[in-house]
Amino acid sequence: MTARAEGAVRWSTGSPLYPLAGKRVLVVAAGTLVGVALLRRLAAEGCEVVALAPGTLDLSRQAEVEAWMAENRPQAVLVAAASAEGEHGTQATAERLYERLATETIVIESARRVGAERLLFVAPSGVYPPRAPAPLREGGLMAAPPEPAVRWQAVAAIAGLRLCQAYRRQWGCDFVAAVASETYGPGEGSESFVGGRPAALLAALHRAKAEGRSRVALGEAAARRHELLFADDLADGLVFLITRYSGEGVVNVGAGTDISMGELAQSCARAVGFEGRIEFAAAGPGDRAPGRILDVAAMTAAGWRARTTLDEGLRRTYAWVREGAGPGA
Repeated sequence: MTARAEGAVRWSTGSPLYPLAGKRVLVVAAGTLVGVALLRRLAAEGCEVVALAPGTLDLSRQAEVEAWMAENRPQAVLVAAASAEGEHGTQATAERLYERLATETIVIESARRVGAERLLFVAPSGVYPPRAPAPLREGGLMAAPPEPAVRWQAVAAIAGLRLCQAYRRQWGCDFVAAVASETYGPGEGSESFVGGRPAALLAALHRAKAEGRSRVALGEAAARRHELLFADDLADGLVFLITRYSGEGVVNVGAGTDISMGELAQSCARAVGFEGRIEFAAAGPGDRAPGRILDVAAMTAAGWRARTTLDEGLRRTYAWVREGAGPGA
């Protein structure tokens, strides 16, 4: 591979730059919400999908990963290990940080060694500084330290973004990076309402309705705003990126709109048919600030936008909750 010119950017609004048909495509962390959605989306691309679900291979062990890569030789790699699902309040541990840093470093380096033609690394929107002006623009990614509550996850994710840029500069690898907004849909694992987790809220309202309760208390202020992207839309956006974009710059993938927790709770209540009272936490100093909405101008100009309405996304997520597979089941 030869080094690529710094800053060179290519978008295709017509035929894909890199068609996936006939390619062997690796999805890392295939068992996550985003990973499962990617498997559904890739089924329409005519490619051979190789999935690495959590636990099937220790991605923090270089020898194991390099041996697996050498045997399977993926041509395109989608790294969804840097979760876009949100991890509000996750306790920081040395083991967790090491695992994330080792995983992304080893996967990206192994992809280079086996000659992967394309790689897309996905980071969550928590990589942006907390006081960055909304909408969050890619150029402001490193303008200040990340939000304290997610700083450990953000440090690892930023390292992955920079690795893709460095590999492009030095090795000429066609590796690209994206930042994704908070993602929801069937398969959410969180039982916490904090962070605008629709599945957890839908499950709580469903239980309250079934038990005949007249109120549900939430641990978040009604004014707090979130940008929520349905998982299948994110998967579609990531496939769009890996097939139509080549450049060093990070690209935002989001819904382009946000919603307050109060509005989200009412939408969830309508989806469930819950008619009781929803109680919110008192608003804190930052709860009335604009939401962490991503600037998606680059994706919009290239011809992509999220298509699933919030009502439709909640309907599909609630159908999954009713099946007994949702949070708290």
